[in-house]
Amino acid sequence: MQLRYGLPRPEACAALTDIAACPNIGFEGTFDTRTLSNGPRRLGVLLYDTVFRPVVIPGITSAGMNITVANP
Repeated sequence: MQLRYGLPRPEACAALTDIAACPNIGFEGTFDTRTLSNGPRRLGVLLYDTVFRPVVIPGITSAGMNITVANP
């Protein structure tokens, strides 16, 4: 999976006034769930902050967001 980074996110940057990359901090991509078996999964994006510490977003859980894969 590849993500395209640098999309404008002015609504997010309204709360991130100290981020130099604003407003182009958004990203998008596609993910083919057919490569996974059905069932519960966690989905997150691994990023590195300005001092190269790993950060998983979203921070809903420590390892991403809970999702359920339900392929036909």
